[in-house]
Amino acid sequence: MWQALYGSFLGKSHAYCVAVASDGTPYVAGLSRDNMIDDSMVVRPVDYIVRLSPTTGEVLKEKAMDSLIEGAGARSIICVDTPEQGVVFVGYRHLEPLIAKISEDLEAVIWEKTPGVEGAILYEVAAMCNGSGYVAAGAADDSFSKGCIIGFDLEGNTIWSNVFAQSDSGKTYVRGIAALADGYLVSGVSRFEGDAADVYVAKTDLLGHVVYDTTYGRPDVADVAIDIDVAPNGGAYVAASTFETGQPDFYVIRTDPNGLQR
Repeated sequence: MWQALYGSFLGKSHAYCVAVASDGTPYVAGLSRDNMIDDSMVVRPVDYIVRLSPTTGEVLKEKAMDSLIEGAGARSIICVDTPEQGVVFVGYRHLEPLIAKISEDLEAVIWEKTPGVEGAILYEVAAMCNGSGYVAAGAADDSFSKGCIIGFDLEGNTIWSNVFAQSDSGKTYVRGIAALADGYLVSGVSRFEGDAADVYVAKTDLLGHVVYDTTYGRPDVADVAIDIDVAPNGGAYVAASTFETGQPDFYVIRTDPNGLQR
């Protein structure tokens, strides 16, 4: 329908995430490296969020995240309507994890909170199926040895959290999450010795406790899952990459309701 390239401080930039409001308005967040150089001639990246026209792709509003919350950046965004319209994101504030909600016009911070897992690195946020809050997934610390799932109420307060690792791997963390009526699906990485890694998929209950988990991969090859979503009639689709050929290839895994590859 349309495509567009964006200038201004979006010049040399990466878009990390996109979300669509109930009225069809798309929001995009990412990182820009255009003309941001300090006195020591070091490039300083700027995190941004943009509101676009759904009919033309024209930029309706562009905002540096730092102008809303000092030192903030977004890794994942969702658009929400309750209890008021806005954009919820997880990411970071300086070196600390952050969950926040900003107004739909990108002018005001509705709330900002530090999650209850100290040192967590949050990659994705989703709305709970019952509309009572949000859930985020990530790594429990910067060693990427364990994954974490954190539940929040509608004001961003931590109401539960769980830190876990896949039993057969020394290091496990999660990057993607999708909400179910009876729990959550997460995807990520189980790392082994050397460069070997497997795609990691788990289902949890409504408090983030693992019901089952499994891995997919090839011996001595790095296979990494980036995102997951619920498939019709149960199971999931998992977006992943593999380095089996020595170059990264994209692939998709379809699982059944028990986590087995179909």
